Order: sequence, then C-alpha cells, then structure tokens
Amino acid sequence: PSSRPSLLPSDSPIISRTTSPLPTDCIDDASWKSGSSEPVFSGVSCRYIGTDTLWCEALIADRKYDNFGKTVADACCTCAGYEVASVAPSTVATGVPSPVLTLAPSEIMSMIPSASPSNDPATDASLSPSTDLTSRPSTAPSLQCSEEASDEFFFRMSPTNQQPIIRNCGWLQARGNKLSLCADYQEGGNDGIGIYFSPAREVCRNSCRTCDLTFAPAVTPRPSEASAIPSSQPSLLPSD
Repeated sequence: PSSRPSLLPSDSPIISRTTSPLPTDCIDDASWKSGSSEPVFSGVSCRYIGTDTLWCEALIADRKYDNFGKTVADACCTCAGYEVASVAPSTVATGVPSPVLTLAPSEIMSMIPSASPSNDPATDASLSPSTDLTSRPSTAPSLQCSEEASDEFFFRMSPTNQQPIIRNCGWLQARGNKLSLCADYQEGGNDGIGIYFSPAREVCRNSCRTCDLTFAPAVTPRPSEASAIPSSQPSLLPSD
C-alpha cells in the first residue's frame, strides 16, 4: 500500500484480499437483556454472557428471548454474527425466485397450479379430496351390493297348505341351483302376518348375481276393506 494517501477518491471501490489487522470495535448494548419470563434464560445481559457462546446458541434458538427489537446477536458482541453460521436451511421462502434451477425435485407441494400440464403422470395420490363436482353424471349407477346370511326374502307359497315360505340368504347360498331359484321366483309377497318381503334377486344380490340390476321400489299391498258381499271362495286362514 502507498505510504501517502491519495487526495482524490477512487472511481470504483477496491476490495482488499487481506484481513484488516485492527478489527472494528464492537460495543455491547448495556441496556439489553433477554426477554421471556423463564427463570433460566430470561433477563440475561451481554455482561453476564461474557465470552460463553453457549448462551448465544440457547438464546437464538427461540425468538421469544428477543427483547427491545433485538436478538442476542444484535446486542452482544460475543454472539454477533452467530445467526449467519447456522447450518439449518431457512424455513422462510424468499420473495425473489432463484435464477438457477435446481436439479432435485421439491418435496413440498406447490399451492399454485401449473399453467401447463405435466408430461409425466403423478405417481402419488392427492392428499386432499377434490372439491369440484364433475359436470357429467355417471352412466353406471352406484350400487351397494352386499348381503348378510340373515337377510330374509319371500321364496314362494307352499303348494300343500298355501302358506308363505320365507327363507334367508344363508339358505340360498347353500343351494347348488341358487341362480335358477333366483330366476324362477321373482315375485315378493307377505308373510303370515302381512309383512312384505322382497324376492331373493333383490335381497341376496351377490348370490343371485343381480348387482348390476335396478329394481323398482316394492309396493306393500294394503289389506282390503271388508266387503258387504260374501266371497264365493272361503279363506284358508282363520279370521283374527
């Protein structure tokens, strides 16, 4: 370096490649103390910290210890520049995009939709359900095809006493000719006390293989009113 300084300022700054032998003086903020109300880390001053950088690590780890608008790194010379040496990545996104593209894909999903579709299909399912309804109705109705062994259906009238026979899906599942039974007996009917039961093809859909069929709702017949004219055919069931 020149022994005589120039009287004219330089047109452009020159960065020195050597460290100054006289460091810049740093003065602690004597009025600063750490915030919060915890008994150990609150009220700690720069003088108390001294040269123990462990205090810097503890007080910078939680911003609740900031006080008077300053962190311990701002107030105390021992901790000055301590935040710069952090090896953990920043959790706050910068407002200016990086001009250099990263080669590794981001593990955080973007909240902004892409302006153009991706050429590669996604391999991961969406974490949240879609809130948009489709504008086209489904051409195939959704059917809940299930049966329980205890589900009962109207089988047929007994040929001997004309009494209704009520069976369940468990009985039908054990029959080797269940598909024929489902096809031959397609009418529902009432039991002995007037309760209506649907046929097997509507109750035992898995056994009858009728999951893809849609049935009209059953209409329960109402008991007929008493007629003033006696019937020419007597009833087989006793009167209540």
